[in-house]
Amino acid sequence: MAITYTTYQLRDGAKDVIRKIYSDCLNKLLKQAIQEVVPTYKWWDEAKLVEDSNGNYIGWSVSTENARAFVQEYGSGENIDNNPYFAEYKNSWYWNPLRTGKQIVGRPAGDAVVFDWETGKTFVDVFAGHSPGEPIRAKGYHPRPIIDKMLKEIKSKFETLVQEQANSEFQKQVSMRFDELYVKKKIKA
Repeated sequence: MAITYTTYQLRDGAKDVIRKIYSDCLNKLLKQAIQEVVPTYKWWDEAKLVEDSNGNYIGWSVSTENARAFVQEYGSGENIDNNPYFAEYKNSWYWNPLRTGKQIVGRPAGDAVVFDWETGKTFVDVFAGHSPGEPIRAKGYHPRPIIDKMLKEIKSKFETLVQEQANSEFQKQVSMRFDELYVKKKIKA
């Protein structure tokens, strides 16, 4: 007498679907970690997952256009430290044309685009040209790097979320797509 029982086998292509489900779960948790951490850092505007042309996540980034964030990271004036954007800054219209190095000097008379240190945005100011080219008392700000700290905090938050939620989210997604992943088979033994 033959015994018949029912089993479920993975459909063709199901392994790719399962990998995608798990990848999506991890990306969802990474996005959550980024959204929870970045707003706690003053002057940073945006954090996002970066996708390739096929919509696959390939990384993540944090960014800002706020000048205060760059000053916080790299310093300013005499205290500027390893700023990878310094050459770009020197070739922009923000740069004081009378300044020859890190030393802050008086600007020439006329319009200049300057930073509003409270908002981090720019505006046009008119300078009377007091002491043009002469060193002024402002020394600039010392760098207080936070990018690495922020990235480490995002990584830590992500790891915590993975430990707490990844398996349950993955199981939920697989359960919802069970019929897509498995085929029912009757086996005679």
